Amino acid sequence: MQVDPLNQTLSISNALAKNSNEKNFYLLLNNGESIAKKYYQQVQNNSSNLIHVISSDGNTEVYFARNKYYIPVLIRNKDFTYKLNSVNFN
Repeated sequence: MQVDPLNQTLSISNALAKNSNEKNFYLLLNNGESIAKKYYQQVQNNSSNLIHVISSDGNTEVYFARNKYYIPVLIRNKDFTYKLNSVNFN
């Protein structure tokens, strides 16, 4: 699947919503200048609610919440950390 840098976590979120047991995620990342292969892997963690996914280079880690429709609740990489504190579904 080809995605832009802003949508790579949403692509993984969509894959998890379809199959939360998925362990490997292969994406073609298109930044407008070139296309690069990106690989993410689901790793073991102690939470029954959170799914922990890391990039193959170890620079990015994302936690997806099962009880929040697999949206990313924590994204950490070398440049920033994003944490979702709350969400309301109507």
